[in-house]
Amino acid sequence: MSLPGNVIVANGESSLTFDEVVRDANGVVRNDPSRPLKTPRTLTIKHTMANLKTKGPQIDRHLVSISDTVLDGASQPVTATVNLSLIVPRDYVGNIGDLVTYVHNLLTSNTAAILRGES
Repeated sequence: MSLPGNVIVANGESSLTFDEVVRDANGVVRNDPSRPLKTPRTLTIKHTMANLKTKGPQIDRHLVSISDTVLDGASQPVTATVNLSLIVPRDYVGNIGDLVTYVHNLLTSNTAAILRGES
């Protein structure tokens, strides 16, 4: 199962479309087609699934990453990246969606403080 080739991501005020550019066995990289090559905006979704043949905890790992490149005052590209890692044991019975919502809400109301180095 995979997401469609094009993914639309909304932030409440606007939305972005990311078109698939690279697919491999572990995930997909998508770019915002409205952005020039010098200042790309990229969405990456990657997975490392547990090897069911090994002993011990079976843990799946998922990465959702959005990077945005802009030009600084000297017209040089600079990139900011937000990564969300989901590390989930196969036998986890909690609601991972709740955890994602908690992180979303924390970041929504505290991004500026976190970027100032507050914990």
